[in-house]
Amino acid sequence: MPSHLSPGVREQLALALRGTLRTARQGAALTQDEMARRIGLAPSTYGRLERGTMAPGPATLRQLCRALCLSLDALVGPECAAAVDRASPPPRRPARRRRSSAPAPEVLPLLLMRRGTPLALVVDVE
Repeated sequence: MPSHLSPGVREQLALALRGTLRTARQGAALTQDEMARRIGLAPSTYGRLERGTMAPGPATLRQLCRALCLSLDALVGPECAAAVDRASPPPRRPARRRRSSAPAPEVLPLLLMRRGTPLALVVDVE
């Protein structure tokens, strides 16, 4: 867990996950290995999250919520969710792309795949 969360919040978060994570995963009909693969963790690390011996960071919490289709409040409770939101840095905005000074092409070639068969399609932009 990131060091900017107090030890009390980390402990509270681990306990909250211990109570809900296994139930939510089983409700989604996923094994521990499948869940670990979906969120990019080793199965042993995911097991530690379920047992409550380890608290995840904010990014891992968001991945858990996405994989289980749950809100952070539903997963860890409103108190822990508020503490995690306060401790999380604001999301970074993507850098703006500069517009190219080159003229736009008149025709955009697109390649579509359907059932493994490439289909060529040309779209006229004008």
